[in-house]
Amino acid sequence: MLTVHREYPLQSILTFDIAGISVSANRPDFLNGASASIPDVLRGRSTVEIGALRAAYFPSTWTPLVFVDDSPLAVTRSGSQVDALAAIWWRAVREDPKHTSRIAQACSAR
Repeated sequence: MLTVHREYPLQSILTFDIAGISVSANRPDFLNGASASIPDVLRGRSTVEIGALRAAYFPSTWTPLVFVDDSPLAVTRSGSQVDALAAIWWRAVREDPKHTSRIAQACSAR
């Protein structure tokens, strides 16, 4: 039996970029405090340790960030949570544009 549900592929880019900016800028505050707006993404936790993000972030893949047993983040099927994730992404890009360009350079170099 087939089940129909939304996947929101945009969240892969948003999550990957937010994690990369957080790690590069040493700023877990982009995700911390967002537990009310993105509970699925934060796996029900109120904070995400920068060390956990650093250990799971690789410029070549987002798999360790969300798809392994001890991943610090997760995907959501909630449109409102993806919208909240997009707002966090915009904040991260606006507040740390130099780290955004470093992430783009690191990804293009691989």
